[in-house]
Amino acid sequence: MPRKKHNRPGEYVANGYRRIRRPDGAWVLEHRQVMEELLGRPLRADENVHHRDGDKLNNSPDNLELWVRRQPQGVRAVDLVAWALEILDRYAVTEVLDRHHVDPPSGDPTGS
Repeated sequence: MPRKKHNRPGEYVANGYRRIRRPDGAWVLEHRQVMEELLGRPLRADENVHHRDGDKLNNSPDNLELWVRRQPQGVRAVDLVAWALEILDRYAVTEVLDRHHVDPPSGDPTGS
């Protein structure tokens, strides 16, 4: 899809996503920039940003969710447990639930 220029200087839309120019001159995807500002750090390689309403141009913080890509298939159980512990340590569970307005799970997590 060709770039579509917008009225605001320093931005354009490509593949449905708004790109903006940072003060250092680099072009970045606006939704990733917004999430990095919310987190107070750069996104990690295994993180991506999801638009809750599906509108790629709606980069309001309330419309963005931080997602973590799953581990690849075929991992050893011990490696998967280590990865799960890292994720729990990385993202304070209550902080994540609060940020995404998700109620904590209730009852037995196994569903039994």
